Amino acid sequence: MICIENNSFNFISDIGFFCLRISYFINDPYYLRLCLSISCTIIFIWGIIALPERACYSTIIWNFLFLLINLYYARKEYIIKFNSVTLTIQ
Repeated sequence: MICIENNSFNFISDIGFFCLRISYFINDPYYLRLCLSISCTIIFIWGIIALPERACYSTIIWNFLFLLINLYYARKEYIIKFNSVTLTIQ
């Protein structure tokens, strides 16, 4: 049993969903994935701290899955964005 179920931490969900809302305005795929990863992490933590047990497991499993997916694609975008510049030594 990892769910704490403390309603006084429900404000954390507002922060997580606000980060999700910000992601709708991001055009760069790398920063979009980072913002979504932050949002999933915050909602994951909120799920553990504030939700009742039945909702807790569903929320943390799905958000952990989305976190892994977004981190994977953020890494791919990072490689494309920042490693595309090659340096030549003369």
